[in-house]
Amino acid sequence: MKLFLKISKKLIFSTIFVVLNQQTLNSLMEKLNRSFVKKFNAVLVALLGFLGFSGCDIIGKVEYGSPHANYQIKGQVVDKATGEAIKGIKVQILNHSEAIPDDVEIPHFLQFIDTTDVNGNFAILHQGFPRNRDMPLFAHVTDIDSIENGWFYDKVIELEMRNFEQTKPASGNWFSGEFTKTINVKLTERDTE
Repeated sequence: MKLFLKISKKLIFSTIFVVLNQQTLNSLMEKLNRSFVKKFNAVLVALLGFLGFSGCDIIGKVEYGSPHANYQIKGQVVDKATGEAIKGIKVQILNHSEAIPDDVEIPHFLQFIDTTDVNGNFAILHQGFPRNRDMPLFAHVTDIDSIENGWFYDKVIELEMRNFEQTKPASGNWFSGEFTKTINVKLTERDTE
């Protein structure tokens, strides 16, 4: 019986020792896992913050491997009364009919602007994602030099995408082609009195 008690005591103590060691080991592993996960998350957040989102500031820019098309809007601005070409007229293409105030800074990749030359000609080329053919664009035509060569009323012209002429075919890959619209704008001169 003494032998049995001795063996039972040893067995009980070794079982308790194993259970305690197992609990200690589990607790230690949980702490290490939590520590590792926290450190890994911190490193991941730092890397994504530095590298992963650095390209998000280029909104609207077409990248390799995405469908794209070229859009060209060109034409001439003339005086409605005389038919003479007007130099120094700003032509800006926007997705909406509301003009953007001059004090609002537009990112360079969203600026679809040209100023007419001495012959009144302008040409705006934009490379972007293929547009819905039912969505209009608006040409905002603004006299920016005031009285230098006459003072003209501003004009907004709605351009329907379905009326653009396809001047280059699609390549069969990501390039959807080139679409061109020619507009001739006649501006009315303001009274200078």
